[in-house]
Amino acid sequence: MWILLLFLILSCYAGPGLISYSEALKMALEKEKENLLDEALVFCRKSIELQPNQPQCYICAARIWLKKGSTWRAKIYLEKAKSLGAKSEIDPLFAVIAIKEKDYIKADSLYNTIQKGYPYWEEVTFELGKHFLERNELEEAKEKFEHLVENEPNNWKGHWGIGTVYLKEKEYGKAKEELFIAYKQNPSYTTTISLANMFFELSEYEESYIMYIKSQSSLSDEALPDSISLKLELIKNKLISSTTNTNSNINFTLTTPSNINLSIFDINGQFVKTLYTGFLTKGKYELAWDGPSGIYIASLETENTLDAFTIKVQK
Repeated sequence: MWILLLFLILSCYAGPGLISYSEALKMALEKEKENLLDEALVFCRKSIELQPNQPQCYICAARIWLKKGSTWRAKIYLEKAKSLGAKSEIDPLFAVIAIKEKDYIKADSLYNTIQKGYPYWEEVTFELGKHFLERNELEEAKEKFEHLVENEPNNWKGHWGIGTVYLKEKEYGKAKEELFIAYKQNPSYTTTISLANMFFELSEYEESYIMYIKSQSSLSDEALPDSISLKLELIKNKLISSTTNTNSNINFTLTTPSNINLSIFDINGQFVKTLYTGFLTKGKYELAWDGPSGIYIASLETENTLDAFTIKVQK
């Protein structure tokens, strides 16, 4: 099968002459970039056939096998590249393999040899940070996540990790700030569910309800875990039983100028309407919600915070 695939692909690119080592390696890199991994491997093998003493073609093959999920094949090619003189450029790949094989001691040792910002550096840093977080080794975890933010101030993974460390340390103000930065950079299930759980822990039920709803929408067709569905039902019942505010006007204060989004959700978590989206200067504001009778939650999201209010409309 490989021989047939090699023949068909090379016949398309080689033309009347023979393909060179540099051309084969270039095509391998292009196919890898396009995520055509089987075709990339064909050109890697051709480059190895043409120049078996060049480490770069073995590194290329190792990287592709790693993307295909075969760590043992990747290690074979990396060891060969190492025997041909490859050094620092293969350490990140060995570190990724160690993480996938859950050998975190080896991964952490290799991490110290990887230059900041080098390919796979971010992946290794984040995975090690999560590992230390799971083990409650909070200082080590925070150090890794801080490296991500130092390298890229808007790195959502770094802010999420730092915020999660603060949450474990019960430093809720700092946790809220960091987790919200992560959410604004990447409103994924990971960031929304982290904020939702934090608000729930703080008994800020309107805010937690909004974030649980947003986490559900980020899952597309997947269902929320049962534990989250139970929390949503618990919050819903609390809001229904405790809501006494029948004033449908929404009052809020901005301490700094900000872009805002003020939206209305019904008590079942369904989006109803966006009341306002855009820029506002600092000051006090009042907006009216003239909806049908029922209980609603107003979600006010600024550039730095999320606030939510329960409204009971009676007509």
